[in-house]
Amino acid sequence: MKNTINFNPLTPAVFAVGEKNDRDIGVAADMLMQNIREGREANTMGDLPIAHQVDWPRIGKAYAAMDEAGRKAVNDGLNAWLRTMRGNYKALTGLWRAKDYDAMVKLMEGASDPGPISGDKPGKSDA
Repeated sequence: MKNTINFNPLTPAVFAVGEKNDRDIGVAADMLMQNIREGREANTMGDLPIAHQVDWPRIGKAYAAMDEAGRKAVNDGLNAWLRTMRGNYKALTGLWRAKDYDAMVKLMEGASDPGPISGDKPGKSDA
């Protein structure tokens, strides 16, 4: 099953959760995912314009209806989204401070996932 949650529009929401709860972007993403799983705002977030407010019950219902493969795809999508946000953190932070939430979403929609970190050290090879 394909990831049916598009995380890019949730980019302002993850920053709002992080700011409201004084958490970094990784913890805020986990908190946002808890909101999705519970289908409610379990972790509060700062005020956002109507266009960027999240319908937690709708997303939660969609998530609850997924099978195990669908939930794994959502988790993979969440991780890719988080890596992409980290790769664009400086630009996203500037847009957040400017309250340019539409530009945050647009940036993420055009950004590429840098991929998982392998943990290999430079120059290390399997002999």
